[in-house]
Amino acid sequence: MNPFSNFTLGVAMLAAFAPAQAATLGGPLTLEDEGAFFVNGKTVTSNFPGASLLTGPSAPGKITVNQMYVHYRIPVAKHGAPVVMVHGSNHTGMTYETTPDGREGWATYFARKGAPVYVVDHAGRGRSGFDPTPFNQARDQSGANPASLPTLLLATHERHVRNMPGRIVGETVDARGRRGYVLTLATREQHIRRERATSNICTNQGLCALAVTAYLSLLGRHGLRSLAETNYQAAHAVATRLDAAGAPRVFAAPFFNEFAVHAPDAAAEWEALARDGVVAGFPLGRWYPELDGALLVCVTETHGAEHVDRLVGALAAPAPAVRSVRG
Repeated sequence: MNPFSNFTLGVAMLAAFAPAQAATLGGPLTLEDEGAFFVNGKTVTSNFPGASLLTGPSAPGKITVNQMYVHYRIPVAKHGAPVVMVHGSNHTGMTYETTPDGREGWATYFARKGAPVYVVDHAGRGRSGFDPTPFNQARDQSGANPASLPTLLLATHERHVRNMPGRIVGETVDARGRRGYVLTLATREQHIRRERATSNICTNQGLCALAVTAYLSLLGRHGLRSLAETNYQAAHAVATRLDAAGAPRVFAAPFFNEFAVHAPDAAAEWEALARDGVVAGFPLGRWYPELDGALLVCVTETHGAEHVDRLVGALAAPAPAVRSVRG
């Protein structure tokens, strides 16, 4: 008997009776419909369409490849435009369905807000179809015994090796001969191109674009107008208070929610305030020498009254000293 069989069975029984951890923070979600479908794809003839460790290689025949998987959720009280979520490089649609620590993903979040949600896996990724022929051929050709090989081998021509999807984990040893695992041939553009990377969702630009899209879709047309009016009015009120406190605007031109104010020792003053937990605008002198004594201030809906009071107090010009004159 396998010495580990009883231990494995015991672990399985504990897992079966252990309470399941909730993968949601929002409670029950009522849907009108949920399901999945495939988009496009094509039929090809394959000499190595598949194999089983029990029955061996399948006979040559026709298979459907490169069909794209789409999972959808339609909430009961649906409203607004549908949200279609397309993952970035090295990911699948699961990126949006949940998080690695079991919290809700963006797909569930939008469904709770009433938006029909469609999450896709790119063709060849995750749950979508792909052409298994080259993998099966590498395993089954030349009389190879399927039982002696992995169920799936990942193979390609050398010219395509850096375009392979997903994360390839390779085994290696460190300088002391200890076993270790590394990402091999990782096509992680942001690791190489850094700030010039454009095609990966993990870049700062991609994350900002996704956050803005989500925020604006929730605001809607009327909410966006209301938000703009709030920012405009708040920014002008702050500018008036700063002017009265001795930090007037640099430019007299109209503005929306950003404006520059005079601060004679802007860079040093900004650093001192930052150490006290106050981000007093943005010192412009580093990029615009002619504006060396200016700070760029932005006011949005995220700034409460206490934040404004602290900013005005920090930038207020000191009151001139009063000398008493004796007759």
